[in-house]
Amino acid sequence: MSGVLLAICGTTALCAETLILKNGDRISGEIVQSSSQAQNGSFIILKSHYGAEMNIPLAQILAIQSDSGAVLQNRVVEAENIPPEVADAADSVALEEPAAGDPSDPKKYKWAGRINLGASLDDGNNQKKALTGDFEITGRNAKNRWITGGDANFANDEGVETENDQSLYGEYNRFLGEKWFLGARQDFEIDKIAQLDLRSKTGAFAGYQFYEQEDLNLKIRFGSNYIHEDFQNGDTEEDIALAWGLNYDQTFWDNALTLFHNHEVDAPFDPVDAFIFESETGIRVPVAKNLTGTAQVDFDWDNAPVPGVREEDTSYSFKLGYEW
Repeated sequence: MSGVLLAICGTTALCAETLILKNGDRISGEIVQSSSQAQNGSFIILKSHYGAEMNIPLAQILAIQSDSGAVLQNRVVEAENIPPEVADAADSVALEEPAAGDPSDPKKYKWAGRINLGASLDDGNNQKKALTGDFEITGRNAKNRWITGGDANFANDEGVETENDQSLYGEYNRFLGEKWFLGARQDFEIDKIAQLDLRSKTGAFAGYQFYEQEDLNLKIRFGSNYIHEDFQNGDTEEDIALAWGLNYDQTFWDNALTLFHNHEVDAPFDPVDAFIFESETGIRVPVAKNLTGTAQVDFDWDNAPVPGVREEDTSYSFKLGYEW
């Protein structure tokens, strides 16, 4: 392969560019290294406005757009494995205003989300019914992130209700730099089988974003929550708790499979042994465009439940979802 441009940035170490990919996507940021500087000589390393570094294969790049708005010619030096029609197509790329959420405009939000639904029905020797669903919507710009989501689960076995729980949450993150952020979160939860009429958690926290990429996301948050609980037996509890949360997802084998794990821990100051652990772990695979299949395990542990309720609660679900 022939050499790759170093003239992109002249003599500067970083420059702001928009890469126009062959699939029509545009990725904006600062070019940290050209592929002639990268180890394998076939990538441009782009640092996004969110701080994440991405290796962009040369074979996927159609053209490079400068800050002035013009598509610059010969910004990508021809490589032996790039067909001539790719270079010709760069001349006809239409220049459009950045879409909402384009990181080139730090104030515009990029929205993403998913909705999952699952159900089962046995109407033979065993009569079982189950319905499960969840959703999450995220809005992100350079400094702010808003997240809202929730889930609902219902199950009936031979006329006996075995599952009936719902949750709803909202979260706000304010980024102080590339990685650190401050935030606030509100959670509501109902679990009839655990005799919980309502649990509300109101908290503030600091967080750290290790990765925020299309194929890898990892963040943690730590702070405190005010917890208020109303139970079916009439009892009410209020606690201040230390809080910890982790969110992770990673895509493997060219988007063929996504592994995810999320968990939260609340440890009240009094009593110190009455902690609550809630988690979800699973895999997600593409089914069709914007459609996914999810296999998920939810494991929760309440170390001080009301009398007659087990400490652990495990549920399994299979869902079909839509992503955008």
